[in-house]
Amino acid sequence: MNRGFNNPQNVPSTITTSNYNNVNNNMSSGNSVALLNDQHQQDNQAQLLSECSRRVQEQSYYMRRAMDNDDLAMTLERAVNILSELGSGHGSHHHGSSNNTIANKSLSSSSSSLLTPKSYYELHIKVLDELPHLEEFFLSFATTINKGSGENNT
Repeated sequence: MNRGFNNPQNVPSTITTSNYNNVNNNMSSGNSVALLNDQHQQDNQAQLLSECSRRVQEQSYYMRRAMDNDDLAMTLERAVNILSELGSGHGSHHHGSSNNTIANKSLSSSSSSLLTPKSYYELHIKVLDELPHLEEFFLSFATTINKGSGENNT
């Protein structure tokens, strides 16, 4: 079956200057639209990254306050909220009590799935920057527990 792809009658024999100019003008119009779309996407990414970073910063603040008060439950809740900004590998659902509105709000408002790899990486680094504080808290918490249990044994 010949669809006319190789049929010379379906190919224009000459390309006129006006045809070339029309194609060139259409391409430059398309480039303008592409540039506008690209700029819009960059602005959108910056806004999404800013929102996610703000939530990480906010949760980090409250996590540190909970650490200062030696509130393990609240510290863990805030740490989960920070990590949830990176998204969930198992969907956006939360295992826990139904009155846990802070974690549910953070999980449901996460926009990290809309981030480009570059923006996601920047967010990932911000989250990783908070983990040493959490590690230090756990180590001090474990030391406190070990000292307490050692005193009871003597």
